[in-house]
Amino acid sequence: MITLALGAGGGCGRPDGDGDDVVDAAVIDASAVDAPLPDAPPIDAPPIDAAVIDAALIDAALIDAAAIDAAAIDAAAIDAAVIDAAVIDAAVIDATPIDAPVDAPICPAPTPGAVGGPCAVDSNCDSAAGLGDGICMRHSIAGTTWPGTGYCVNGIESCTDDASCGAGNQCVMVGDAAGAFRICLPACGVGPCACPAGQVCAAWYAGAPILGGDVACLPGSPAAVDGDVCDSFGDCAPNSRCLDDRFEYPDGQCHRVGCAIGDDTTCAGDGHCVAMAALTTGVEAGTACVDRCSVDSDCRFVSGYRCVDGGPEVGRYCRHPHAGDGCVLDEDCGAPGDWDCETGPTYPGGLCTPQLACPTPGTGGGCTRGSSICYDAVLLGVATDNVCADRCGGPIDTQGGCRAGYVCRDVAPAVTSVVLGCVSP
Repeated sequence: MITLALGAGGGCGRPDGDGDDVVDAAVIDASAVDAPLPDAPPIDAPPIDAAVIDAALIDAALIDAAAIDAAAIDAAAIDAAVIDAAVIDAAVIDATPIDAPVDAPICPAPTPGAVGGPCAVDSNCDSAAGLGDGICMRHSIAGTTWPGTGYCVNGIESCTDDASCGAGNQCVMVGDAAGAFRICLPACGVGPCACPAGQVCAAWYAGAPILGGDVACLPGSPAAVDGDVCDSFGDCAPNSRCLDDRFEYPDGQCHRVGCAIGDDTTCAGDGHCVAMAALTTGVEAGTACVDRCSVDSDCRFVSGYRCVDGGPEVGRYCRHPHAGDGCVLDEDCGAPGDWDCETGPTYPGGLCTPQLACPTPGTGGGCTRGSSICYDAVLLGVATDNVCADRCGGPIDTQGGCRAGYVCRDVAPAVTSVVLGCVSP
């Protein structure tokens, strides 16, 4: 064994000039230090096997929650004064700069009584007090439902140019099916508020095209899509109608008109552009967008809409049962209490009709709006057995768009004009 004596004044040390002893490196032999200590037992530890460390040995009970004294963590030690609300300046974190680019612009409301403005009665819309040239388009007018707040128009057939309609307005020609007419409508501006709040720049006036490539500010919602719920066309996308017959379109259904077949981008949302004749057994012309679907759950199922196959021209779309549809039970037609399913030899395949019998054959009274016509199907002159037959476009005495088992005939021969409907032969 090697023993090193280190101390002041002698031994193995030597003075370094200041009275302190130092250890002479020459005296310590490195080889002697490296030599193993006598009788040192070898440390031959077995490898540490992970399985030997049993998770059960780490007993959660050893970590006593009570040992962590809640009192040791004193809430008072966290001084609220350190985080001073006043230091966080609300002016620095301002919600307005973040939201402004995302939110829709807040456009001014239309002026009451002005062209395109809200109204309650026609006189509100006169171009001059007492002139009597104004009309308040409100609620249902000529088969079109307008917003309940009203929409003023004037200058019908009297306007000659834009100047005659007043500042901010224009004289346009509307191509209505019953005959084109001139009317004063509000002109579209530019930018995000091209039209007042609740209006959109549109090329169609209540389902009729504005001619000459003109557009105008009309009721509408830029966020709406085909198939949406609606009370009026003001709830729908630009250039749309709101089909709101309570029997066939419960809660209303938006669909854009004047779309281009083969180009569904001319519809709103995922709508599909089709010929209206394919939807109305030849009664209506033009084009419209249907709410495309794959399964019933794609539609407003709770309101009674189902995903039906409209044939190769239409494809699958969301549709509520209509008057004249086939059925087995009343429930096949719609809400119980609203519909009857007529069956028997007179009605091959069954026939859906509103439960209350329509009163006058050859008219639409008591039937679904625009799509069916009253027909005395069984006992002539007995109103209680009248039904609403699906209208058809002819030719007369042919199938004329009617379903199998029915032909397109005059439903009221006693009436001077010919009124066509789908009836059994």
